[in-house]
Amino acid sequence: MERILSIEIEHFKNHYAGHLAAALLFSLLAPVIMGMEALNQYQAGQILDVYFSLLGIVLLTPLFMPEQNKDIRDLLASREYPLRNIQLLRLLQAVVILAVLNLLVLFQMKLGECTFPFGTYFWCAMANCVFLGGLGIFAYGITDHLVIAYMIPVFYYICCYGAGQKYLGKFYLFSLMTGDLENKIWLGTAGILLTAAGVVIRNRKK
Repeated sequence: MERILSIEIEHFKNHYAGHLAAALLFSLLAPVIMGMEALNQYQAGQILDVYFSLLGIVLLTPLFMPEQNKDIRDLLASREYPLRNIQLLRLLQAVVILAVLNLLVLFQMKLGECTFPFGTYFWCAMANCVFLGGLGIFAYGITDHLVIAYMIPVFYYICCYGAGQKYLGKFYLFSLMTGDLENKIWLGTAGILLTAAGVVIRNRKK
């Protein structure tokens, strides 16, 4: 347990504090940017789909960022603790932070007297984030390029505006605002698979 805490703290201080600061600011500004008072469930769903889902890109995509530095990569590879396990600990840290910020936004909406199913919307928002973040992790695992890893999920997000549910089907991001919850199961499952594939591919390259 002491080793795990040490890894988590070291990663947070040296590589992740900036991402958390940006994500926290993004979440706190949600009422100002989007307006979160007296919304019905479809309007509340729009905030989670269009606004909050972007945090999946911010918090999950930079999973392999420390290894961009060759010295850090060599140091981690020389340790007795497997690099894959270190990456999984980073991923756990990112998911926990994402869940806390998700709750923060949902509580802000509740304080604004918005009407929506709290628990259901929590998991739906997480599914969107995990999918977009999973796309970024998968792209990072294949290309080993941080910019491309950010571009792929951002491009998919933009495509959801242009193509709509007609073309993207079960993987349409903005279905919560229409009351369609089934898509989130597909998105969440795909996000988990993409993340796992990204980690496996990345470590096979080493």
